Amino acid sequence: MSVVCTKCGSLDVACEAMVNPNTKRIANYTDESFDYAWCNSCRNGVVITDVNSNKHRTSRAYRKYKSENAALPSIAVCNVVVKSRDSLHRGVEIGLNKQLFSNDSSLFSMVNGINELLTYCKFNQYHDFIITDFLYFK
Repeated sequence: MSVVCTKCGSLDVACEAMVNPNTKRIANYTDESFDYAWCNSCRNGVVITDVNSNKHRTSRAYRKYKSENAALPSIAVCNVVVKSRDSLHRGVEIGLNKQLFSNDSSLFSMVNGINELLTYCKFNQYHDFIITDFLYFK
């Protein structure tokens, strides 16, 4: 497990939980506890993502799509955080073939295949956004 801050890439994040003050035991987790956190590095409330889990789910879905459709997917639908605005965007479409989609302005972004797509699942200072959740291929 490698949960990171989508703003700065730090692992030093803390999620919200309900704790019994008498026993110091965690009683429950709130809704979306593992979607948002406080980042101790950049000192902000941020969206977080589990890099390894996200990459694994994306890779597994890619293999499944290829085997079920006997073709490569052309679009990945994902939730992403645009780092410059620290804003979450749900259900954006990312083209997987820059040549095929070179003139399609309806797409959020374009990459060259699954390997480049997977690089957007982890924090990279040179990327404009980070994929926080893979949804499906089409």
